Amino acid sequence: MRNLNSLSAFLSVLLASVTLSSCGSSAPSQASPAGPSSTSIDLLPDPGMHNPVLQFGNGGVANNKATLFPGTSPAMGYTDFGWWVTQWGKYSSDTPPIPYYLTPESYVQNDQSTQDPDFGVAPLIFYSENDPTISHLALYQDKALNNWVYELWSQDGLLTSGGGSNLFLSNNVSDLGSSSLDADVHLAFATRIKQQILSFNDPAALTDGSVLAMYFTGLTLNYTDPASGNQYWQFLQIPHANTWESTATDAQCMNLGSGGIPDVLWSGVLPGDTFLTSTPSTGSLKSLDYDVNKYVCALVKAAYNCGAGAVSFPPAAHDLRNWQITSLYIGLETENRVAPDDQVVRGHAGLGVQIEDLHLYKFPANSGPSCTQ
Repeated sequence: MRNLNSLSAFLSVLLASVTLSSCGSSAPSQASPAGPSSTSIDLLPDPGMHNPVLQFGNGGVANNKATLFPGTSPAMGYTDFGWWVTQWGKYSSDTPPIPYYLTPESYVQNDQSTQDPDFGVAPLIFYSENDPTISHLALYQDKALNNWVYELWSQDGLLTSGGGSNLFLSNNVSDLGSSSLDADVHLAFATRIKQQILSFNDPAALTDGSVLAMYFTGLTLNYTDPASGNQYWQFLQIPHANTWESTATDAQCMNLGSGGIPDVLWSGVLPGDTFLTSTPSTGSLKSLDYDVNKYVCALVKAAYNCGAGAVSFPPAAHDLRNWQITSLYIGLETENRVAPDDQVVRGHAGLGVQIEDLHLYKFPANSGPSCTQ
């Protein structure tokens, strides 16, 4: 059975972009439950995603880093970048494959086909090259809240050992010196499912995950072992919706490091937290709020199979002061083919989502709990 979040290839490149050093008429969405306060700080450099000037990944890799198209779109006009668009595996089943990436030049302004019942016409939309139906990024304005609304759409793709076809909005934390989990951290944003397609050509695809669309947020984390000073990269993913309608927890060991400490990928939805149906919805965007500390504790407490039996984190990992958040990505993974049978289309799966006012809040006055062992 297909593992819901097999993204090891993408994740290894994502890590390479993180530097371990400190540096200094609309239907409005609801306010985030955690919300800012006079004592909270936002760990992301563009709180609320108010800067729509984006850089675009081109699906390539150089020096273990994801490569970018140069500059930004001519339609955006300046280079004070906010987030960047991470794209992975966006190409066709043809020989040679046809690229389906969003590019800085693949935009349309005020495209009337983007008419949204709540936000009107998108001032700007980027379509995938060579086939505009495969993916897009549309920028809407929530005039009531003076926010930008980011709409991602992606469908189909090739499922390999590194995952499916990915389309994410990504950002690094602005100050690694402030991003430790020594205090409460919350992820909060507003969202809704805008569009969904799902069909099957192969009955086996109903259960094997070869035709699937997923929406989730990922956090890259760094655990520092206090005894040795060694650092271990970890990945935490919080699913928001998928066409399987599954909230199954997934705990993968990607590597067993020195001292028997694993590098892992943990994915799941904690009891009481919101998981959206993949059915499209209308009206106000739904506010989601996640206690990141509790999710990291779930990652720490899980057992992982690293090839020689179950492996667990050491007691020191239960102290969240030894953990840092380094980056965040949010968006879609889709697939409808499975390697090595690249040209066998087993169906179609796609999701469209809208995202607004995303924050990664830290509340220094609230001591982050240690994970009970």
